[in-house]
Amino acid sequence: MMHPSYFMGIDGGGSKCNAIKTILVNPQNNILGQGLSGPENPLFGFKQAMDAVIQSAQDALNHAKLKHISLSNVIVGIGLTGINLPDYYQQASTWPHPFMQRYLTTDLHIACIGDHQGEDGAVIIVGTGSCDFSFYQGRKVEFGGYGFPHADKGSGAWFGLKAVSHTLDTFDGLGRETLLCEQLLTQFKVTDPIELSEAVSEGSSAIFASLAPTVFDCAKQGDMISINIVQEGMQYLSQLAKKLLINNQLPLALVGGLKETLLPWLDPFTLAHFHDSQASSEMGPSSGQEQSNTTIKSEENV
Repeated sequence: MMHPSYFMGIDGGGSKCNAIKTILVNPQNNILGQGLSGPENPLFGFKQAMDAVIQSAQDALNHAKLKHISLSNVIVGIGLTGINLPDYYQQASTWPHPFMQRYLTTDLHIACIGDHQGEDGAVIIVGTGSCDFSFYQGRKVEFGGYGFPHADKGSGAWFGLKAVSHTLDTFDGLGRETLLCEQLLTQFKVTDPIELSEAVSEGSSAIFASLAPTVFDCAKQGDMISINIVQEGMQYLSQLAKKLLINNQLPLALVGGLKETLLPWLDPFTLAHFHDSQASSEMGPSSGQEQSNTTIKSEENV
């Protein structure tokens, strides 16, 4: 090689999948540059997703001002949403990438690798959507992540949808008007159910997820409907956590935009296994680079 090896971690996941995050490090694991592009989502088309991966990687090189190297000098680990789907995995694994070496796995797996520094562990990812993942003695277990509105219970979008449903029921005389109804109407600047329906008619998960902080804020203020919604969502997440924790021994990390919001509501069992994330998904283990690469490489032939 003409130049020393450089390493990239690329996180093409997240519940909204509207951004790809890339981090570039040298062999000493010092951060040299970062990149951002998007979206990476098979729903937007494979070519667009891969173009976004390349753009994010190139942005990291540009940010590092390393004009003497190209992507062909970089060893990259990529975690992508949708890789668990056979068709998408086949396309991604045979994609003629520009990197020196490419290691491929799911976005959930790299979240677990980063959170637990390459060791066995479990993660609950709760942002706009929700999903759960564990890696134990080489075995992956995954729950949820099926998408909104038919699934993703306990997610930001789900909390928002429950709030809107309650408010519309209240207008029809099927529920009691509470602080949550008042806050939702204020947030959307509407006064009747037709206006509220129009405000959320697009039905995007992001719109509903924007209401999740309102639900939790009202719950903290004692609004019983909000408390019931929060408790229902947290009970679901708790049940999944118990399924993830093999023999009750795995450490558990909470990841996503709702992390800080959810922490005060964790049940004692989940809280007893909780520990802070050690590193971001794109960064991976802060040491033991060889171990991290080996862990991801094992996914290539799954």
